[in-house]
Amino acid sequence: DYAEIDVQETRDGVMVLLHDSNLKRTTGLDKNIWEVDYAELKKLDAGKYFGREYAGEPIPTLQEAIDFCQKSLKLNVEIKYNGRNDQIVEKVVRLFEENDLVETAILSSMNYRFLQEAKKLNPDIQTSYVMTMTYGSAVELIYADYVSVKYSYINQEYVEDAHRLGKSVHAWTLNGPWSIRRMHYYEVDNIITDDPAMARKTVENFQAENPGLWELIKYIL
Repeated sequence: DYAEIDVQETRDGVMVLLHDSNLKRTTGLDKNIWEVDYAELKKLDAGKYFGREYAGEPIPTLQEAIDFCQKSLKLNVEIKYNGRNDQIVEKVVRLFEENDLVETAILSSMNYRFLQEAKKLNPDIQTSYVMTMTYGSAVELIYADYVSVKYSYINQEYVEDAHRLGKSVHAWTLNGPWSIRRMHYYEVDNIITDDPAMARKTVENFQAENPGLWELIKYIL
């Protein structure tokens, strides 16, 4: 339903899809993204890291990703904070508005200030706060519509608390049937996975099985 993508910007302010701040792991170039202009970046090979069949694949811009996914796949855009991109939120919000994505796309970040900035620029932007663990209460996260949490820290009580506050819970990253079944039983609202076909099949099978109490206890444990 959604593609979760990570966004950073080049030295000359072009927003591109990139998880690491440094380019060495995926392109071989030992430079940080804020040290490279887009003209240099688009010449790099970001495909061969994943396999020979992808050799020559460049790093896409956020606009290219939006154009490719438009009307066929929704986007969850995580803005990475690297200490060098204070203006990036305004740029992403503007792209959302220009491409009619305000009602469909999600702007997410581990930097809560980014969500606050986005909401002040456009209150209708859907925001998600990404956390590696649960702490405090979701009631304090007034600028986050969703909470995106590493699945191993999610329990039934946390999901129920978030739902009482009107917030959806996104669980990441689930790549095994047992963890997916457990999160589905907890009634999380969104499963983030590297294998969406497997995840969808697991959820459908779990619903069809209508497991009894002891089976549910086994999934939870």
